[in-house]
Amino acid sequence: MEPEVGPLDGLDLTTQQIEALAYLINSPSYMDVFEPMMIGLERSMIESLINPTQARKWDKSDDYLRGGILVLRALRNFPRAAVGDARDRQFAEDQKRTDEQKYVDRADSGGIGPLGFNYDPAEDF
Repeated sequence: MEPEVGPLDGLDLTTQQIEALAYLINSPSYMDVFEPMMIGLERSMIESLINPTQARKWDKSDDYLRGGILVLRALRNFPRAAVGDARDRQFAEDQKRTDEQKYVDRADSGGIGPLGFNYDPAEDF
């Protein structure tokens, strides 16, 4: 029962925010410490949910445990879903651009030109 993150259309992340999320989910501290910790908490909550004793139900209700499990799964899935969705949108936007637009953008950034000079379409003949 993996919770879906849902449509992220209303989430307008800037390129900097997308890269920050990508950095976060690819960092060793997230992959080696934080994510395993969340998985451990989730497993612990699942094990508690399986225990049907009345003492456990007084301590932590079934609804509390189910909600906690879903929140932990959503927290694990959200950054990857947000980055993937944003990159898919960027790819789709890039596919709409013509080769000439892409060339001019790269030339303006200094990546293309004779001997490293910037391309100026006004000087092109």
